[in-house]
Amino acid sequence: MNKSILILVVFLLTGFAVFAQQGQIIVDVEVNGLNNVDQSIKDEVYAITDPLKDTSYDVDIIGDATNNISLIGSFSRVTNSVTENEDGVIVSFNITENPSIRDIIFIGNQGLSSEELQAAISISPGDVLSERTVLAEAYAINALLRKNGFEFSSIINYEHRPTDTPNVSDLVFEIFEPTIGNVTISGNDRTDDTVIIDCIEFKTGSAFNVNDFIATQNNLAALGIFDNYMIFPKTGALPGTIDIEVLVLESQNED
Repeated sequence: MNKSILILVVFLLTGFAVFAQQGQIIVDVEVNGLNNVDQSIKDEVYAITDPLKDTSYDVDIIGDATNNISLIGSFSRVTNSVTENEDGVIVSFNITENPSIRDIIFIGNQGLSSEELQAAISISPGDVLSERTVLAEAYAINALLRKNGFEFSSIINYEHRPTDTPNVSDLVFEIFEPTIGNVTISGNDRTDDTVIIDCIEFKTGSAFNVNDFIATQNNLAALGIFDNYMIFPKTGALPGTIDIEVLVLESQNED
């Protein structure tokens, strides 16, 4: 048989099968592949699939249900299939779960330890990866960084890295934390640099933290020898660094 004719025959038979199924009663709905996800994820899937039972089969509605299951974010593949019996049709949703997490790794973090960051999120090793959940956890980590004074630090990337074990991955969060570059002191004509250095709570190479700036200002105020003092951050000479100038105005009453 000519190849083009064969393709046409297969196409017509497939189209006829779909047409024949359209409008038949869905006598059962099967969900295959829900093995490791949390019960809450299973409940989301069943909330989509259960109402389909005892309704008329509609290929568009089944397609929408398949897409909605995919949007949950915990699955790498979702397909559907239909079989007929004497009472109607059986719709099967065939699901491949995302990999489960072997380890959660943080890279680039200086200001907060990996243990502190881990404590801020709800996912843990053994959970199935969910893009929706991972995005929410990234927001939670960013919020924790801000709360602790790391205003310019944030998650810049997250990825799951395959391991030697099939369908098991490491979840990696990459954090950008600008660090302190050069620190200069100016305005101190009478006051020795070391006096001001002893007040400074940040140092070259440490993660930029606004709380250190506030503490430094309080320390300078406590000396009682300056009429004013200001701390100016500016883009550092090296990528990812912030240079700092500490400017003081010595008291006119100082001998």
